[in-house]
Amino acid sequence: TILWLARGGAPDATGQYFARRKTASLTPAAQSDAGAARLWRISEELLAGIQDQARRRGCGTSGRPDEA
Repeated sequence: TILWLARGGAPDATGQYFARRKTASLTPAAQSDAGAARLWRISEELLAGIQDQARRRGCGTSGRPDEA
């Protein structure tokens, strides 16, 4: 479905959820504000950990070694 959409499978669609090349309803979990906030918090924590590791290795935010 992702490749189908990327290749123009639904050119007029915007902001919709697709499954098996058809529009589909979101589950209650996908519509949960609390779930979205939790996902955002976890994502920030994961990214912060990755950035800390990169800094310890002498890499910038790109993940590549900093040039002198």
